[in-house]
Amino acid sequence: RAGFLHPEKHHGLAAVDTKGAATKQPEARLYFYPDTETHVLHLLCIGFKKSQREDLRACRRLVDRIRGGRSDG
Repeated sequence: RAGFLHPEKHHGLAAVDTKGAATKQPEARLYFYPDTETHVLHLLCIGFKKSQREDLRACRRLVDRIRGGRSDG
């Protein structure tokens, strides 16, 4: 398993993160949702560690809209 890929606990979301190495950049995350029913990878948002809670909340709302009422986990 890749160290930069993290499954999130909600709605089948996952994140790719990057640590802000030598330049002391903040850690950034790309949140995505792989829709296994339609075989589409939805790129949802890019955020930072300090906005993680709000980013996840927004991503969950987007996934709910994408699913359109489907219950696939």
